[in-house]
Order: sequence, then structure tokens, then C-alpha cells
Amino acid sequence: MKKYLFTLLMITPLLSNGQIKKGDKFIGGTFRVSSLTPTKSSQSSSNGSKGFSIYPTMGFLLSDKFAIGGQIGYSYFKTVFNNNPSSYSKSNSISLGLITRNYFNISDKFIFSINSQGNFDRGTSTSLTSGSETKSQNYQIGVSFQPCFILFPSAKWGLEMSIGSISYNYSLKSSINSGQNYFNLNFGTINLGVSYYFRKIKLSK
Repeated sequence: MKKYLFTLLMITPLLSNGQIKKGDKFIGGTFRVSSLTPTKSSQSSSNGSKGFSIYPTMGFLLSDKFAIGGQIGYSYFKTVFNNNPSSYSKSNSISLGLITRNYFNISDKFIFSINSQGNFDRGTSTSLTSGSETKSQNYQIGVSFQPCFILFPSAKWGLEMSIGSISYNYSLKSSINSGQNYFNLNFGTINLGVSYYFRKIKLSK
């Protein structure tokens, strides 16, 4: 089984000096593409999947150490069961989120931050198996916390790397009229990102 996961964190300029200040603004985001290709096996069934998501982000520093902002997003995901194109499930969703960042200066160009996020997702899912189609409206509320390292190689650009996360989500599907709770502790996922900072200070030459 081959699995490819590509994570790209979107537009954002960096600072020649990493000491961000109250009043600075930033824009950025993430773009993810995933693909799972099944191996051919006569002994076991295999599923293939593909999808993508995009999450633009913007924020404002209320102090030298704390920022608040917002995020919007869209995601699409499709899974084909048993290598059969006529048997599948697919989903898409739109999300709105509130983000906060707590910054801790390590050096002039290197910052550690704790990123937190609360989000609300609304979407639809469709499943087709044995000629029977099922559609559902999906709702999800969640919170997450993520450690992040930020490197400022130039005046307004920040290169970001986050490692792992802690999250809680409550999900509700109209098709079963029942909610589910999820708690996830993830140590293995690494996300790379870029952010552009609009700074109020004069840039050094």
C-alpha cells in the first residue's frame, strides 16, 4: 500500500527581526493533498482514497506575546471501497474557526508558539454501497492545541513547523441522529507552513 501525504502551508512573509510586536498582523494558511492507493490482493479487500483541504488564516497581535485571529476552510474527501468505483463514500465541508497564538521568544529570528483553535464545521456526506445511496448532514465542533516553531529568515516572512497536536471534537450526523465524542493525542504529524507579517516597525536594511 502506498500512501502519499503532502502538506503545504500557504503565503506569509517573514521578519528580518523575529521580535514581533503589538499591532502586527499576519496572513497564512494550510493546503493539504492526500492520496491512498490500494495494492491488488485476492485475499483482502482494499480501499483507495483521495482528498484535499485549504484553510486560509489571518490574525492580529493584541500584545507582544499574544495574537488572536480567524480561519475559514474547505475540505473534500472520497474513498472508493474494494477497488470498485460504484461503491464509495465522499464528503465535503466548510469550517469557521477562532485561533489564538501564545509566543515565546527564543532568539531574534526564532520563536516558539502554542497555537490553539476552536472551530465549527458543517458539511455533507454521501455513501453508495450495493446500489443504495445514503446522504447525511454533518456538524462538528472542536478545539485543538499545537506546539509550533517559527523561523524568520527575512523581514516579513515566517516559516512555521508544528509537531503533533491535542484535540477534542464532537460530531453529529443527521443520518443516525446521534453524536460522537473524539479525543486525539497525536505525536507523529509534522506540518510545515508560511505566514506573512504586516509589521508596524521600520524594517532594517
